[in-house]
Amino acid sequence: MSFLQWNCRSLTNKKIWLNKPPFTTSEFWVFQETFLKAVDRLSFHNKIFFCIHRNNRSGGGLLIDIPTNMSDRVISKIRKTQTLSRLQ
Repeated sequence: MSFLQWNCRSLTNKKIWLNKPPFTTSEFWVFQETFLKAVDRLSFHNKIFFCIHRNNRSGGGLLIDIPTNMSDRVISKIRKTQTLSRLQ
């Protein structure tokens, strides 16, 4: 298993990088400071994405992905004010 952790400081303008190594060679991604909003979408044929948005503040956000051949489920709320959601 290979993991990639990245403080991306806004993923919006860096999505094209996700199609290049080391992203294409890593099975699991954990991105902080994504600055993604609830309306943003990501789609890769072999990835399942989970995201926590910071709707009321600038910055922040967390994105985790796992390969589609792994089982997934959201176990519980992370905090009372933030919930983990699966991006479809």
